[in-house]
Amino acid sequence: MATIAVSGTSRGIGLELVKQLVDLPHAQVSKVFALSRGKPTDALQALIDKHIDRVTHTSAAVDDDASVQQAAKTVESHLGDRGLDILVNNAGIAPWNTSGKMGTLPVELLTRSFEVNVVGTHRVTSAFLPLLEKGKMKLVVNMGTTLASITWAERYAFAPTQAYNISKTALNMMNKQYAMSYADQGFTFVCVSPGISSQSQLRSFLTSQVITDRTAVAQN
Repeated sequence: MATIAVSGTSRGIGLELVKQLVDLPHAQVSKVFALSRGKPTDALQALIDKHIDRVTHTSAAVDDDASVQQAAKTVESHLGDRGLDILVNNAGIAPWNTSGKMGTLPVELLTRSFEVNVVGTHRVTSAFLPLLEKGKMKLVVNMGTTLASITWAERYAFAPTQAYNISKTALNMMNKQYAMSYADQGFTFVCVSPGISSQSQLRSFLTSQVITDRTAVAQN
């Protein structure tokens, strides 16, 4: 009966993950803490209302220390003597570099991407570690992306998401540092690449790019 906290659950992958978790038997997943900035969206609230005994919303802005610390305390109050088994760091941003060129990437986009995607993930993980230490599974899942791959960088060079790509590459290293630091305590830290949400701007961009490329090939 795992207890799981998921950040970034307002929409997209985070929301879908909560949906799929509560579809599992209670014997597998007993409680899901859905973390999101501010109040829950209508879609998340509908899910909470449907599974009121298994889904609890907790406000958490990953770029704010006080907010994350309060979220951890709220989750702890619900768990009582139990620990948290799994933390899923899903919250993140992928800002668009409208110029497309690395040299003209606005500094604020890069800074903001690191604040949310790297520092924010560290902030949440650090705050929830005491709860995870009391859990049985001690699993932390960080949301990565193939766009963070240095080997595949040229494959995705057309995507104007340099700030996102760079921050997610840094996330991979942070995940490894956490894994090494807590291996002797039975922790598992993993980075996964779940693909692109159908609601994301990047998915629309990539789809149009593929269509354009294939049309050009057909015309030639």
